[in-house]
Amino acid sequence: MGCAERAGINLGADGISVIEVTGKDNLMISDVLFRTLGVPCYMVFDGDAGTEERKRQSTAHLLPEQRQDKELKYERDARRTREKNADLLRYLGSPPIPQPSDESTARYTVFEDNLETYFSQHWLAWDLRRRDLVRSDEAVDGKYAATHLETTRTVATEPPFLLHAMLENVTSLGKTAMVV
Repeated sequence: MGCAERAGINLGADGISVIEVTGKDNLMISDVLFRTLGVPCYMVFDGDAGTEERKRQSTAHLLPEQRQDKELKYERDARRTREKNADLLRYLGSPPIPQPSDESTARYTVFEDNLETYFSQHWLAWDLRRRDLVRSDEAVDGKYAATHLETTRTVATEPPFLLHAMLENVTSLGKTAMVV
C-alpha cells in the first residue's frame, strides 16, 4: 500500500482491497471464495527460504539433545513450507517450485524468503529508514503493517523493480479486486 501511495495511486478508491489472511494455509481458500463471488484476486506470499536457518541459529544456546529436537521440528516445518509453496504455485498455474525465487506475475508476487529480507537485500534505504523510525519511537520493531507502511511512505529512495511490477499487476486487475 505504501508503494501505491508513493505512486499517487489510491487502491481503495480504485476498488482494490488488501486483506491479510495470515499465512499460506489461507491463501487458496481466500482466492477460491473471492473468485467464486466474481472478485479477482492477487496473491502475495513469502517463500520462506531462510526461515529454517534463522530458527536453527536461535537454538545455539540449547543443550545438544534439546537443540536436536528443535532442529528436527524446523526441518519438518521447512519441508511443509516447500510443499505449500509448490502447491500454491501449481494452483496458480505455474511450475510447482518448492523454493521459488523473487517473482511477480499477473496472478501473484512471491518473495524468495520474506518481505523484510527482500528489502534488506534490494532496498537498503528502506531498512535504514525503518530502523530510524524504531529508534525514534515513531514505529514498532518487527513485522507490523503500520511500521512497513510508514517506512515505505517516507523512505527517500524509490522501491525496487519487483515492487513496481507487483503494483502494476495489482492495478491491472481493475475495479473491485482483492490482494490476499
